[in-house]
Amino acid sequence: MAVAKAESVGERCTRPESARTRGAQDAKPIAREQPRLSLLPGGGRFEQTPDACPENHRGIKASKSMVARAMTAAWLLALPCVATACSPHVEAQPDGDSASLRQHTDAFTRCEMTESSYREVVGKWLRQRPTSAAPLRGLSLGRAFDYPWISHHLAEVALRHPQWAARRGKARSGGPNQWVASVLSEPAFLARLAVPFTDTPYAPVAVSVEKVLVGRAQDVAPELNAGKLLVPFDAQVWLHVETRR
Repeated sequence: MAVAKAESVGERCTRPESARTRGAQDAKPIAREQPRLSLLPGGGRFEQTPDACPENHRGIKASKSMVARAMTAAWLLALPCVATACSPHVEAQPDGDSASLRQHTDAFTRCEMTESSYREVVGKWLRQRPTSAAPLRGLSLGRAFDYPWISHHLAEVALRHPQWAARRGKARSGGPNQWVASVLSEPAFLARLAVPFTDTPYAPVAVSVEKVLVGRAQDVAPELNAGKLLVPFDAQVWLHVETRR
């Protein structure tokens, strides 16, 4: 099929010539779609430039729908590989009444922490903590994504929870931070987080989070077989601790 000349810089192009229109001198012009700017996380922008003749390229709309999925997949692929040998430990903060659970001595090496490892490391630290130390008020766990059992729990609950709109990837009321914190603070899950605190003077009483990330279930939790539904899978997690009475 012969194609009429399209302007490479201007704002017009012409339709492809068919047997019916070939030789005609009044090919109907079509307005060229202007490039669009879209936002990326962190304020960056990328430009989507359509084909010079929109009718010749039907994939533009489909590419828009793929942006969110591609960004999530790229973020996951950009993560460093999980280290085969990690050194999880608890690091006391200078204020004395809080601490941070670290998966490794090297902050640039990604390590995943199982639930059994969490219980062992935190429990050992609590038993060895000096009695003269200031009362413990909080324990930072870092990123939920580094705890597969926490990340999986969030995704699983989101798929069946009436207050999470999985098609939109949003809480039906409040924000994602509030919703994730409420899920991790539910008695059944809080009891799992409290296991290493058994026989110590302290107990976790609530969870707070920030910087919740949402992605497609098929990318972040493929074992759930939930396709394109959107679920939370990562957040900065903090345990609020009180002294037992």
